[in-house]
Amino acid sequence: MAQLQQNSIFQFFETLLRGLGNVVFQNNALSGLIIIVGIAISSWTASVDFLIGAAIATLVAKWFRADKHAVKQGMFAFSGGYVGLLMGVLLDKEVPFFTGEWLLLLLLGGILAVPLTSGLGFAFSKLNISATALPILLLLWAILAGVLYTNLPQNSVAPQVLATGKSAVYTWETFVYGILNGFGQIFMQVNPITGALILLGIFLNSRIGGLMALLGGGTAVFLAWALGYDEPVVQQGVIAFNSILTAIGLGGFFLVFNGRSLVYALIGSLLALWVFLVMAVLLNPLGLPALSIGFVLVTALMMLGAQTYDFVQPIPLEQLSKPEDHMS
Repeated sequence: MAQLQQNSIFQFFETLLRGLGNVVFQNNALSGLIIIVGIAISSWTASVDFLIGAAIATLVAKWFRADKHAVKQGMFAFSGGYVGLLMGVLLDKEVPFFTGEWLLLLLLGGILAVPLTSGLGFAFSKLNISATALPILLLLWAILAGVLYTNLPQNSVAPQVLATGKSAVYTWETFVYGILNGFGQIFMQVNPITGALILLGIFLNSRIGGLMALLGGGTAVFLAWALGYDEPVVQQGVIAFNSILTAIGLGGFFLVFNGRSLVYALIGSLLALWVFLVMAVLLNPLGLPALSIGFVLVTALMMLGAQTYDFVQPIPLEQLSKPEDHMS
């Protein structure tokens, strides 16, 4: 086993899987393996898109002589792979899988993800906060606008999150599928089995992270029920995924984990849902998806706020690992 771990090919694939785990704050190759299996169950092409994008970004980062630790931990694999997966899903009709245009876009996304990740990461680190998925969102919006520039609003790739007028009675399936599909929606997959495997991957690395993810998703679905939001949209998981990511991030990853940070994370989960819905309304006329913008904005703002009072304690970026290592 020790010889296998020293094998360069094994290490390369370990980096790719760590990048996949990093999407949900789990820097663990085994977590990444479980998640990629879950994605492949729903869409094997999406899993291929991620791995190729992650490989391109990792190789480019090595060529650019980026920080070796960041490369090994899968930070560039995370950015390049996530951009590749999202592009593949959102442009599935416009850019067929395994064509020259498809490969060109994967190369473009993987290459550009490296300087964007490094640049924004460096800039945000001066504020002692993480850029999270902001480089990915900016790059993806730019690529989508470039591909669909001729008539972007009519070629909208934004998933339906606004009111449909087809509300139905909430049942236990609404809550269960709404949460599980929320995990799948992080990777734009609507499949409860995929969602369950992603949750399993999180629990494998961090039980606290898994519990916070469930609390965040449950909080979002409960709020949607309380406000009478369209049941079909809620069951698709669109409502939950920003709140899931925010709860994991603020619930012990970026902050010392205790009762106060748990409350802070749940407040962030509610805010992330509201910001996501507002941004979906603003971006819908442009034909662009809001994706994880609620999570990105709320996490950044609440991390900045956390530095101004003693209610919660931020973790220095260089010491980030998992909630179990951040307990007070």
